[in-house]
Amino acid sequence: MIGMRIDFPGKSDELRKIYEAVNDDIGRTVDFKTNGLVMHTAGPIPTGWRVLDFWESQAKLDAFTQQLMPVIQKHGLPAAAPEIWDVENATPGKRKT
Repeated sequence: MIGMRIDFPGKSDELRKIYEAVNDDIGRTVDFKTNGLVMHTAGPIPTGWRVLDFWESQAKLDAFTQQLMPVIQKHGLPAAAPEIWDVENATPGKRKT
């Protein structure tokens, strides 16, 4: 498993709107139950918007990225470099409801 973090710079409120538009578009074309995504999180940070994902493999993330990049560009999400690392351990916890 791998982890991936991207911090998009900018104003959180503006980035939230872009993020939601990207999610709406990509959700119409991607089957998240079968594409290798283990967990997706996103939310505001003081410097913008953070996305933190966990994927079954680098290959699965790469395949998704090929689908995602045109949608990101369409909506004008600022460029940001992902941080990617191997996950040695993942333990499920309680979910906030």
